[in-house]
Amino acid sequence: MFVNDGSSNTIWKIIKELVKFKKVCLFLGEMIPLVGFKSTCTYYTRNSRMAGKGHYLLNKMLTLAFKGSTSLSVKPLTIITSFGIFISSVSFIGAI
Repeated sequence: MFVNDGSSNTIWKIIKELVKFKKVCLFLGEMIPLVGFKSTCTYYTRNSRMAGKGHYLLNKMLTLAFKGSTSLSVKPLTIITSFGIFISSVSFIGAI
């Protein structure tokens, strides 16, 4: 995500607003619209890797995905908690 503004001072305005922002987030691109700046997407085609392979294992990618989906919203945590309570209730009733 990039800021959709031609001003050269825009980056400093964004930095000042991000410093004021109280939430901690790994995904800086998601925070820019939250502090009130316009943004846009840039699409590109990525070439395949020339040599070697990635060092991100599956557990690292899943952790990053979980942090990304729960860092700015309480809704995923609410859904997961509700699902856990439902499964626990069904298990308890099934045990009786």
